Amino acid sequence: MLARRIRLLVAATITYNVIEAIVAIGAGAPASSTALIGFGLDSVVEVSSAAAVATEVGAQAPPICERPAL
Repeated sequence: MLARRIRLLVAATITYNVIEAIVAIGAGAPASSTALIGFGLDSVVEVSSAAAVATEVGAQAPPICERPAL
């Protein structure tokens, strides 16, 4: 039950941050806004950290997955 809830929250986080990155970078590039592009790139970093959590919480992740996640 807890693992299912964690997977749902990680999926929601990844989905939200991917949309946020697309919108921020998409709006920042035409406007030549370094701040918006940086904000979008920060969202990409958040997606990668959520993906690392998903790897750790994933269904019976073998220990070999821990090193790349770290």
